Amino acid sequence: MIKQLYFGIIFNSAIIIVSCIHVVIAPYLFVKIINLIVIIALSMGAGAFIRELFVQKEKAKAQSMRNKPPLA
Repeated sequence: MIKQLYFGIIFNSAIIIVSCIHVVIAPYLFVKIINLIVIIALSMGAGAFIRELFVQKEKAKAQSMRNKPPLA
C-alpha cells in the first residue's frame, strides 16, 4: 500500500512539473488558465496522497504499539 502511495506522489509531481513548464511556454492565455486550474487540482490530489501516507504510517505505528507485550 505504501509503495503505491509513493508511486502516486511521484507520478502526480511529474505531471505538475510538466504542467508548470507548459504554462510558462504556452502562447495563449486560455491555455495558461486551463493549465493553472489543472495544476491546482493535481496539487490537491498530491496533498491527499501525502496525507494518506501519513495516516497509513500512524495506523501501522499504533498497530505495532498494541501488539507489544506489556513490560513486567
